[in-house]
Amino acid sequence: MMISLLGKRINASSSIGCNKVGLVLIPLSRFSTQSAATKEHWRVRDQLIRAHTHNLQIALINNTRATKVAKEKHTLDNTGTKLLGECMSGVSLMASLLEGEERVTVEANNIDGYERVYAEAIQLGEVRGLVAKSATPLPLTKSILSIRKILYQQAKPVTGIIDLKDADITSLFRQYFHISEQIPTAFKVETVMQENEHVKFSGGVLIQTLPNAPSGLIEEVQKRVSSHTLAELFVDSKMSLSEIIPLLIPKEELTLTHKNTQNKENKNNNENNNSNSDNNGVQLATTRTLIDFHCRCSKNAFRDKLLTIGAAELETLKNDKQRDMHCYFCSKKYELTDQDFEWLFEKIREKEKQS
Repeated sequence: MMISLLGKRINASSSIGCNKVGLVLIPLSRFSTQSAATKEHWRVRDQLIRAHTHNLQIALINNTRATKVAKEKHTLDNTGTKLLGECMSGVSLMASLLEGEERVTVEANNIDGYERVYAEAIQLGEVRGLVAKSATPLPLTKSILSIRKILYQQAKPVTGIIDLKDADITSLFRQYFHISEQIPTAFKVETVMQENEHVKFSGGVLIQTLPNAPSGLIEEVQKRVSSHTLAELFVDSKMSLSEIIPLLIPKEELTLTHKNTQNKENKNNNENNNSNSDNNGVQLATTRTLIDFHCRCSKNAFRDKLLTIGAAELETLKNDKQRDMHCYFCSKKYELTDQDFEWLFEKIREKEKQS
């Protein structure tokens, strides 16, 4: 049984492998006085950085550790790891543009020998996913990638569907932005494997134009994004995410942002300033959100799902000793006890009395 919803994070200390910090928005100035070891710890920590310039909004992610966790939990080969790592990067980048627990999911069917690749993320920094590989050759059915947004103000998910056509994950996301959202977007995700089948790097970048941005800007940004390998910059050159961002946007954009930031500060200090300058420019890389492979499954959540199947089927499960429950996302296993079955039957009886 699979729980497909990311529920509310209750315990901020629960985690996979290390202490969970939860949603953390950290001013980058905090790190200026840290030791070299501490800076390196935060540089390589899975995180997503958000920034704005005068004409662009930028999101850059490193989720290498989350991809390693997914690889271990699902016992993935290099191809499966690459597919899932890039999908998790993509949904995390998209979710960073949403609010709170609004959610983005991506599902690719019949891709590279895999029956299903699925990932979902929320803006708070949680991401999880799964890969299902068929034991038999897949039928010649249509291969598609679907992206869904579950939003607060929408009764139904907002869905976009793209034909796979042997394209890579980066190209599929770019098609989605062009066709479904129609927002000028530069996009790239990459999961790079080492010869020893370890994950060298997993991450990506999403840059979109803001209203009134000049024509041709996003094309220039995409050229820059495509010309760089994030793994080389982050791992080999040991650059931080915030140091990579200026390489991906034109220098003129940085200069314009700096000038407008200064104009804004001057206007705030001078009430009689009648300048018509646009004051929307802000400093780059002001906040970051920690990213973790995090699954909110629990035994109680599984039990609640079982309440929907009815007393007869529950009795069959009990008599057949089918007590094991398995989460497809994190591979965690739960076992139903006799007390659990008694609780389930009691809840069903209570519900029947009320009806």
